[in-house]
Amino acid sequence: MSVLNAMRLVNGVRRSTLSVYFIAARAYPLSLSPAQETWFDEWVEEVRQSIRDGETTYLRDPAYNRVLSLLFP
Repeated sequence: MSVLNAMRLVNGVRRSTLSVYFIAARAYPLSLSPAQETWFDEWVEEVRQSIRDGETTYLRDPAYNRVLSLLFP
């Protein structure tokens, strides 16, 4: 199963972990087909808009912040 397919299956409270995947995808670009790239870009925008709107669906648990600051300075 590809990383992208695994990300598509994440639901419920585990959606808060998706921002970690997005950070990793930016740091280590994925090799995507044009269709996958379109889907991924649209999904990233959906997540960003959700966070801008103050929704908690995709908000990352602050427990990850220290680790992420070390991995992705």
